Amino acid sequence: MEDQRPIELLIATGLYPPDIGGPATYCRMLEEKLHSRTIRVTVVPFGKVRHLPKVIRHLCFFWILLKETRGKDALYALDPVSVGVPALLVAKITRTPFILRVAGDYAWEQAQLRFSVSDRLEVFYKKRFSYGFLVSILSFIESFVTRSANVVVIPCNYWKKILDVWGIEQERVHVIYSALSPLEVLATKEDLREQLQYRGFVITSAGRLVPNKGFVELIKVFAEITKERDDVSLVILGDGPQEAELKHTVKLLGLEAKVRFTGKVQKDTLGNIIKASDLFVLNTDHEGFSHQLLEVMDIGTPIITTDVGGNPELIEHQKTGLLIPFGDVAALHSSMLLLMANSPLRHTLSAHAKVKVKEFNDVDATIQFVQVLRNTLSWK
Repeated sequence: MEDQRPIELLIATGLYPPDIGGPATYCRMLEEKLHSRTIRVTVVPFGKVRHLPKVIRHLCFFWILLKETRGKDALYALDPVSVGVPALLVAKITRTPFILRVAGDYAWEQAQLRFSVSDRLEVFYKKRFSYGFLVSILSFIESFVTRSANVVVIPCNYWKKILDVWGIEQERVHVIYSALSPLEVLATKEDLREQLQYRGFVITSAGRLVPNKGFVELIKVFAEITKERDDVSLVILGDGPQEAELKHTVKLLGLEAKVRFTGKVQKDTLGNIIKASDLFVLNTDHEGFSHQLLEVMDIGTPIITTDVGGNPELIEHQKTGLLIPFGDVAALHSSMLLLMANSPLRHTLSAHAKVKVKEFNDVDATIQFVQVLRNTLSWK
């Protein structure tokens, strides 16, 4: 007879509301949904110790996890480094089953931010130990923690090939697609456009202002678009280290009157701007599984994005959006012009995207995780 005692699950997460980001949204979803399935969730967010010096904060996080793990049936870490390392140590000490979620490559991200590595992830993961000592250490840590987990959860099939390079047995890897967390937008598009004073054709892009998001290339293509159509504007949402460079590029191209930078915005504002727009462009050179694209698909704004990472698992070319090769500025230019001129196609892409996005729901994601959790505990 199945044990009716609630399963006690401890989640270690780097981001947690009011933090914004995929891990925060995912963690809150699990916290809310799992309780209805006889599972008690305790969350330990890294934010509790983030204010402390670097080494001290990780030691304190380890100590908090060690205390909280008492009486827990499983420990679930939402990244392989910042919370994954202390979580693995605690799991080994307490002999608690350890589940790990991998949704990004921390070593690659740090290599780009701190060590001037410009290679795309598809290149980096194949030669990750050739970028110097510190990058090699980070690469070793994330792959070691992942290999040490009882079960690895990934948000899309794209990550399978990366984990294969890390030496992770595929039978321990489970794909659980991330669920849509809708942006609640109650006003009509017409009312929002009037409120935001949008005129003509409005193109929107969003993300952290960093080189791999392709904003410089987007702005340059947009400059060419303005030579063919005058009634067009570009709105860029987000902040980041490249902001000054992007604004300088806009100034050099004489686009100050046509390109708006919003800076970091709240979720409701993000949803309002996207709904008021006529086209959303995500010109990224890497994307694991984009919550941003899920939100835009749900709102109904047509999408152009690159065929990288998990994007093709969301966007089917010419059905739920347009896919272009990253770095192909000609394809970006022609795709933007095509959708600007073809209102029926925009409507068709949006309608199909709104149907597609229903596949990524919190009910299915929760059921699949519960099955993974129960199977993991049955091995204990």
